[in-house]
Amino acid sequence: MAGIHLRGIATKLTALAIVIVLIAGAIRWVTVELLFTDRVSKTVVTQLEATNQLLIEHIEALLTQRTDQLRIIAGLFSDDGQIEQEAVNRLLSPYQRLTFRHGIYLLNNNATASKMIHKPIGGNEYICDNQALLSILSTQDFAIALGASTQTKQTALCLAIPLHREQEEKAALVGIIESSNNGIFSSINNGRIAANGGYLLIDRDKNIILASSKSELIMKPAAPPGVNPLHDVAMTGMSGSGVTTNAQGQDEFSAFAPIPNTHWFTVSRVPTAEALEVVDTLKGIISTSLPFATTLVAVIVAITTSIIIRPLVKTAKHARDIASGKLGMTPLPVLSNDEVGDLTKAFNAMMAETLKSKEQLRTLAYKDSLTGLDNRYSLFVKLDQIAKQAQRHGTAYAILFLDLNDFKTINDTFGHLTGDYILKTVATRLRASLRSCDVIARMGGDEFILVITDLDPLSSLARKYAEEIASECRKSIIEPIPYLGYTHKVDASIGLSIGDGESVIDDLLADSDKAMYAAKKSTLHRQSSDTA
Repeated sequence: MAGIHLRGIATKLTALAIVIVLIAGAIRWVTVELLFTDRVSKTVVTQLEATNQLLIEHIEALLTQRTDQLRIIAGLFSDDGQIEQEAVNRLLSPYQRLTFRHGIYLLNNNATASKMIHKPIGGNEYICDNQALLSILSTQDFAIALGASTQTKQTALCLAIPLHREQEEKAALVGIIESSNNGIFSSINNGRIAANGGYLLIDRDKNIILASSKSELIMKPAAPPGVNPLHDVAMTGMSGSGVTTNAQGQDEFSAFAPIPNTHWFTVSRVPTAEALEVVDTLKGIISTSLPFATTLVAVIVAITTSIIIRPLVKTAKHARDIASGKLGMTPLPVLSNDEVGDLTKAFNAMMAETLKSKEQLRTLAYKDSLTGLDNRYSLFVKLDQIAKQAQRHGTAYAILFLDLNDFKTINDTFGHLTGDYILKTVATRLRASLRSCDVIARMGGDEFILVITDLDPLSSLARKYAEEIASECRKSIIEPIPYLGYTHKVDASIGLSIGDGESVIDDLLADSDKAMYAAKKSTLHRQSSDTA
């Protein structure tokens, strides 16, 4: 497996995956924080409003029920204002007796109790705020005021209805209702919303808590002005809901509304921390799982990427081995049929073109571009090798310096195309006259060098064999050369020198060059004599 590269594809893809996971986690966290929190808050507030409305309707129903019971009892009074106790006793069912377990009495216009219609059960007597009851009855058809036990100081509710008896001083009929957990406020005192939420019943006039899901708050002062914004609104007799801060400094969702025909309002509330617990849980899950998810994704991406780019890594190693010389210029193996495989194929195509170009450069460096023979550079390289071989094996070699006679005239007369064709033809005929181990090179223009190798160390035998080769070459050259409707005849002058492992190549070349010029001069002299 390839090593880890900080700038490698696998590292970059892994980093990209980590960034994506982190961004996704942040988006989820923000979504939960903003969108989900808002939706949960609206749902909680809506539920609190509905619950509060049900609570008000329940209390209204209880008050109506008890008011109706008092009105039935009031109907037992005779026209002269008297009431038969026996009829009252027969009317009051066991349930009604329990409803007004603390007693029912007549209230005079002077705010004093004149007669006990139904005595308290258990003998625990209560005193009501009769003055407040009469004051309220002056404008309403029933009144509610607080009462207290003369013995235990426990609170109760005093419910009064007016008695319309002009000839009597008796102004109202008052029933005392228990306000404990078993009384009219039981739905509030015993009610709970979630673990720490609940209900409140607050008297606006006295700003005290009449009932509460938390018993320690009952008959305690409510929040003072400026502490709880929503409480301040409720104290004005309005209804509403939202997030507020209670008297204990805790943030909570709250819904409040007044109870008709009373100076009370109910509150349904739940701490925001508890209501949004699911949101906090989700945020905690996201925060907790994010490192694990990031690590898992990073490992998966790293392994997957490593598998995917493994062919590319092998291809790169193969290419480096070729570049360093460990491997020859062999095509890279195509290990996958994907983009990496396409890249490998493209690299192989490029390498093939490079080899082709390299071969072309090599040809240009070592070969004559016109005839395809060795050029001057290649000749000297091979001469050095031939000299060393002759020294090792104790053999001789011959250098033949060949120059075409009067070749300039052909170029001037028939043009360079004809001259080039003749040179290529001469090169072909010379190659055919030599062995595969011999060397032939074009020095430039119409000059050629022929090297005959592996000759007998005796110079006389070597020279004899070299002269025979020179004669064969000359015979092949003077054969007519047809081209573009003309038949051309050329001849050559050849100079020869014999060398061995101890010879100096430059001296041999110089000797063969002199011999060639001597042969050319002799040929010119002979041609001149023939003409004369």
